[in-house]
Amino acid sequence: MIRAMRFGAAGMVLVVAAGVFGGPPLLCHPLDIGDAKSIPRDDGSARLSNEAVMDGANNVLRTSEDLVVHIETIRRAAMHLGDARGSITEFYADTCARALDAETGPDRKVAARAWFDAAYLTAVRVEMGWDRHEKRDDRTGLPAGYAWLRRAIDMSEGAVPEMHLAAAMMLIDRRADPKGENAKLFGDHARKMLEGTKPGSLLAKNAEGWFKHFGLNPNDFRGARAAVSDRTVERK
Repeated sequence: MIRAMRFGAAGMVLVVAAGVFGGPPLLCHPLDIGDAKSIPRDDGSARLSNEAVMDGANNVLRTSEDLVVHIETIRRAAMHLGDARGSITEFYADTCARALDAETGPDRKVAARAWFDAAYLTAVRVEMGWDRHEKRDDRTGLPAGYAWLRRAIDMSEGAVPEMHLAAAMMLIDRRADPKGENAKLFGDHARKMLEGTKPGSLLAKNAEGWFKHFGLNPNDFRGARAAVSDRTVERK
């Protein structure tokens, strides 16, 4: 079955075959964090208790200012915790509590990062099957967690390309978007992420790898090319 995604005013169309996505968008493609500190990958080389996973992940999320590290740390924690629902609930509660605490604090950057973490973990919970009933936000019809991510972006005045990458990652799954809203927003976030990314940076390399993993050409969302009408990107 072939489905089309149209990217907002740009008029771009992504045609994909249903089910050909390279796995869950937030989980299947690890991000390169270089030498930054995080918890180990769940690749069988490190055996961590659930408590160690939560403690390590929470410490990284509290102290790191690099949101690519946040994205990858949350992904790793989710893969470690698997279906340990008690630990999952505790980790989620810690993350949301940090956002609420930061909301009342003086540092908007800290608050924005905290809301970002809560938003991203909410979306990851859905992909892991932990909260199937929360697949979409009943208020907006958009993916669960997206409203919180928008809050983080607004608090950052839209100037954090990593947040736009995360938003694109949350929105790419056409299967959760019967009316096409996700596709329009996806194109907007992809463009803003690329506009704010320094060529050759680790973020740029991660973004390019993630786009290509899902059969997309990042150049189709840059500058003049993003304004080309009815351009079709076809996943082979």
